[in-house]
Amino acid sequence: MLFVMIAGYFPFYDQNLMLMYKKIYKGEFRCPKWISPDVKRILSRLLDVNPATRITIEEIIRDPWFRKGLKFIKFSEEEENTKINSLTNCMNAFDIISFSQGLDISGLFKSNNPVEDLERIVVEELPESVIERIEEVGKKENFRMKKKKEWGIEMKVQNGKLTISLNVDICRLTERLVVVEIQKSDGDDGLYNDVWRNKLKPVILSQRGAELHISDS
Repeated sequence: MLFVMIAGYFPFYDQNLMLMYKKIYKGEFRCPKWISPDVKRILSRLLDVNPATRITIEEIIRDPWFRKGLKFIKFSEEEENTKINSLTNCMNAFDIISFSQGLDISGLFKSNNPVEDLERIVVEELPESVIERIEEVGKKENFRMKKKKEWGIEMKVQNGKLTISLNVDICRLTERLVVVEIQKSDGDDGLYNDVWRNKLKPVILSQRGAELHISDS
């Protein structure tokens, strides 16, 4: 919020959603050239992806830039305890997402891509493990596959005269959670639904050691 109010744009943004996820995960952003070093310093520490080195509330209050024109409001001990309890009982978005073994988040984002065959799910898994299981299915089903530079696969499937082309991309949300995005670039809708829902999606959701989570049904 502070970054947007000062810079006028979001720190992590990209028209490609998966690239935006990568920027968020790596903490990649650029401050406007015209902001002061004091503001740049506090923004950089606020948006630190490492909780251990991220600026604390106490450090923010002591920061020279924050203290400019600051007026402290004294709360009673009871009010302070109420505020602390309300914060510790809150869950962030990643906490809520992690309650589901495989949460379909496609409806949370409006895509500018005209292709409707696009789905995203969140799973608690390592990207390498998801890729490995997809490759196992692809080899078993004789799919033509080509690995991308990072965590992704280009896939072509043929069943008789029917063919489809798919793109699978995986991006980290947190150390525990990843987003798996699958998109049909061309081909038969029926074959796409069969491959995705009956072959790929089940193995993506078959996480090892995911017994703590409820299913998304």
